[in-house]
Amino acid sequence: MESKVVWICNSIWDWYPEIQSYGFTSIEDRLRAYKLWEHAEALLTEDSSEFSRVDVVSNLKRCLNQRLKFIEYVYSLKKVALRDSPKGYLEYLESLGLVRPYMLKQLMLIRNDIEHNDAPPPSTDRCKELLDLTWYFLKSTDSFVSWCKHDFILRDLSENDEETQYWLSIDIDYDLDHQIKVNGWVPESCISMEEKPDFTLVEVKDFGSKGERWSGTDNHKDKLDSDCWLNGTLKPTENSRLRLIRASLHASI
Repeated sequence: MESKVVWICNSIWDWYPEIQSYGFTSIEDRLRAYKLWEHAEALLTEDSSEFSRVDVVSNLKRCLNQRLKFIEYVYSLKKVALRDSPKGYLEYLESLGLVRPYMLKQLMLIRNDIEHNDAPPPSTDRCKELLDLTWYFLKSTDSFVSWCKHDFILRDLSENDEETQYWLSIDIDYDLDHQIKVNGWVPESCISMEEKPDFTLVEVKDFGSKGERWSGTDNHKDKLDSDCWLNGTLKPTENSRLRLIRASLHASI
């Protein structure tokens, strides 16, 4: 049973994601946002002047922008946005489950009002709130920027949340237009030799059933003869690609 292309069922994208490997990012780039935050904190005292509080807000905005740009640098998420994805970057990250944007947008609005309308800066207490808010934002996104989550496994779980014999390894190349390579074991029912609704095309380098490839051996004893092994490159729709990237970002370690 050999083929240059097969189709794989999209229901597999709902399997449980676990990180398999990852690449560490630049420590300097990760810590840059914290240095900006620390500078803003140092500017704020109980008797901070109006101009000092303006500088606090300005540096917090720089801190926020640096972290957002770093997220984009690591994952190039704008390239995989859908036509109906939110246009604002914070809202887009919210749609991926990465941030809660409301209070962060308030910081941006405050800074823009100061910059463009010469509005007075927030009070000292309000600045303290903005400092805490920005600190929590950095902490909540540290796991996404400390390493690039590009290689993960989708595991099929039973009704009792126990692992079955089925799994699919997903490797997303964020530097190569988000190319997605897949390999693993899936049930025959999840494979089609022709195009079908809710199935995704795979260009396979290696493909076959246990019965055809490992009949009469002790290999893969936990597999049925009809279970399929595949190794190839996924050709997903825009929706499926973004769905897998979101799964990668939230995969457990």
